[in-house]
Amino acid sequence: MGARAGISHTGLLHYFPTKAHLLMAVLHHRDEVDRLDLDEDVAQGVSFIEAMIHLAERNALRRPMVEAFTVLAAAATTPDHPAHACFRIHYNDAIASATQSFRELKAAGTLRPEVDPEREGAQWIALMDGLQTQWLQSLADYPRAPLDMAAELRYRLTAMLAAPPTS
Repeated sequence: MGARAGISHTGLLHYFPTKAHLLMAVLHHRDEVDRLDLDEDVAQGVSFIEAMIHLAERNALRRPMVEAFTVLAAAATTPDHPAHACFRIHYNDAIASATQSFRELKAAGTLRPEVDPEREGAQWIALMDGLQTQWLQSLADYPRAPLDMAAELRYRLTAMLAAPPTS
């Protein structure tokens, strides 16, 4: 593996003593790239929630990264896993960002009155993760088309949106 990166196996082990450490470095890089993409979408006037739907579209093009994230996220649920703290931070940040976006949509009158932004942030992140797992499973159902994660997220968001005012 190190040869592909131009580094010896010993050198690789110096920086990444375990497979989990290496996977975390890859996922940290992925998080940085995702954050830049999300920030760019938001800077162009897209809500964070819509930007996350764009993220789901990008994720559909990078199966290995989604697989690594899904496997490592499940393994990191135990407190003694080396990635446990990283995933706690990841989920806390993702839920906080989604919740804030739902608060903004609510304040703008965009969400249905019964939608609670304080609950919806965690549910949105859970939905995204669940859809990723289902998408990975659906890839084995060839020739049936795989699950469209972005379409499912759009469907859920549309169900939360307030009806436009009638004239």
